[in-house]
Amino acid sequence: MLQKILKTSDKGTEQPADIHSLVPCGDVVGCLAVHVKVCKDFTAKFNIQQNTNLLFRISVNEVMKCTNPQTFKSQLKKSRKDIVIHFEDVKYFSVQVPRRRQDERNRIILELVGFQGPKDFPRLMGSATVHLYEVIKKGHFIETCAMRIGNMVFCTAEVEFMFCYG
Repeated sequence: MLQKILKTSDKGTEQPADIHSLVPCGDVVGCLAVHVKVCKDFTAKFNIQQNTNLLFRISVNEVMKCTNPQTFKSQLKKSRKDIVIHFEDVKYFSVQVPRRRQDERNRIILELVGFQGPKDFPRLMGSATVHLYEVIKKGHFIETCAMRIGNMVFCTAEVEFMFCYG
């Protein structure tokens, strides 16, 4: 086959083989890493009991993953603003990036959930949303997300986002 192509190029009478340009077919695929670092700046407006287990539910494109639960322990000497809960948990998602920016699958939803015991029903403490296009545009960044219920902020969460194609 290679000899045939070389012979035809030597003659110069025939056109070279048609080379197709690269055209994307389907959605872009990549790996998204969400690193939940800490949860801090708890407001006193909410009543949270001692030894409440907290975890983050991270939803991307209809796939949900949870961090390991951490226990909320408030010390009497410290105010709620000074309490910091270290999660240090990374969750990885294989994502297809929809072409339309307005597509619902482009939303990364972080939800802070609390529960007392293993049989207790989990209670939503707050949530935040980040757009997947923002993560792709920046590639790697740390965001301080206000975990809200309605217009009330429960706490802030420090979350690191990373995206790479492939």
